[in-house]
Amino acid sequence: TVVDVASRPDGSQIATAGYDGTLRIWDVAPGRELTTLPAHTDQAWDVSYSPDGAQLATVGLDGYARIREAASGALLFELTPQVPLTSLAYSPDGRILAAGGANGEIFIWDIADGKLRLNLKGHQAIVAGLAFSPDGKFLVSGSWDSTQKVWDVSSGQEITVFRGHTMGFGTGISFSRDGLSAFSSGADGYARQWETATGRQLNEFPVAGREVYGLAPSPDGRLLALGLHDGEIDLWDTAAHTLVQRLTGHAGLVSRLAFSLDGSLLASAAFDRLAKVWDVQRGEELFSLYGNLSNVFGVAFSPDGQTLATAGADGSLRTYTLSTEALIAHARARLTRSLTEAECAKFLHTTPCPVIPP
Repeated sequence: TVVDVASRPDGSQIATAGYDGTLRIWDVAPGRELTTLPAHTDQAWDVSYSPDGAQLATVGLDGYARIREAASGALLFELTPQVPLTSLAYSPDGRILAAGGANGEIFIWDIADGKLRLNLKGHQAIVAGLAFSPDGKFLVSGSWDSTQKVWDVSSGQEITVFRGHTMGFGTGISFSRDGLSAFSSGADGYARQWETATGRQLNEFPVAGREVYGLAPSPDGRLLALGLHDGEIDLWDTAAHTLVQRLTGHAGLVSRLAFSLDGSLLASAAFDRLAKVWDVQRGEELFSLYGNLSNVFGVAFSPDGQTLATAGADGSLRTYTLSTEALIAHARARLTRSLTEAECAKFLHTTPCPVIPP
């Protein structure tokens, strides 16, 4: 099972982490696997590129965080808190790595020398999500103990605790674009927005008692996308606190969401074996991406928004070209006949078949 997927900032590589403990690195352009590494002796839970794309970090239940050279996969160093690790995040400047533990602890290391800078204690269950503020001064953590905490990265002081969720933590935690607030999701039927400094709840985004799993703010901060257990996706205006779009089409739990860098596209991964790409402004489904043989756990856009990678429970990474023109050119180079409607749906991700000029 592939549980997480990450795209290198320059778009040249994709990395996946799996329950078998492996790290796989792929070259996006030809779509070939560059290397498979036995990264962990137990399940690997998270993978992330450093902001400059030079490093690639993974954490696993074997109690190790391992940092590798992204280009070659060569191990640079490993960090050993001796606690099963379940989440990680690089600071915006790439100088600090934070990892969350299954015992509720958080570890912060200095990347330059690999020394442990801080050991943050306060959560009572798995730390399932971590995110740095845009300026790198604060870290927000989400735990299965139903709380989210904000920490001062320089001192390790707990700044505030968010206590609004009543039924555990979903898969989403993120700062707002200005860092003054944070978003979180829960199994209690709400996503919430909190004031970073005080922990005061600013907004709640109710979804009629349905569990929220995927959560993603748009790059400009104006929209908040929520993936629900019944397969729907809600798009909220964060300033007006209004529901602006409800996207329907999935037949299973929406596990992850990702916006393209320009915010025009939204990708969704779901437990119906499908990933979908949506036009954010119009609220329309653009592509339904087939091929996964089981639940889809992760999605990631390339920086130019022309390629989408998916991570699946069948152990596979799949990359999809999203440019219809490029797909048509690819088909014309290999076929001497027109595509059927079924083939257009499968290979061009659209129906009916587009009109292909001679």
